[in-house]
Amino acid sequence: MDVILTIAGIGILVAVIQAVLKQAGKEDYGIWVVIAGSVSVLLLIVQRVAELINQVRTTFHLW
Repeated sequence: MDVILTIAGIGILVAVIQAVLKQAGKEDYGIWVVIAGSVSVLLLIVQRVAELINQVRTTFHLW
């Protein structure tokens, strides 16, 4: 549940920053903020999937 809230928080923060930058005429920086937010969420998801795979390995004694 905390991962979902973290992802939602990052999404809201990125959306607000991107909207402010767009209003200021800095669309270039807004795109970079969106890319950075997407990468951070992707890394968060990859870490959680890695934890899940390790948990499955230990549960079923696969490695």
